[in-house]
Amino acid sequence: METGECESASRTDGLEVERQMKASELREMSDEQLDLTAVEAAETMFRLRLQSQTDRVDVPSQTRKNRRLIARVRTIQTERTKANKG
Repeated sequence: METGECESASRTDGLEVERQMKASELREMSDEQLDLTAVEAAETMFRLRLQSQTDRVDVPSQTRKNRRLIARVRTIQTERTKANKG
């Protein structure tokens, strides 16, 4: 597995359950990998929200995990931006 990829288990409903990424793992990623991770998490959030409106969500905690992943990525991106300016 390459750095930046999440381990995931395929699900029968088309959604994937990703393991929780630590902040230290995210800090090791390049800016492009962080951007890609944020986009993938946002897409997963969209699918989960859509599924929650139409069906029953199999893993309700997945929404919270994705929201926190997006927050971690944005925090690291902000830290890097401030470090580059200062």
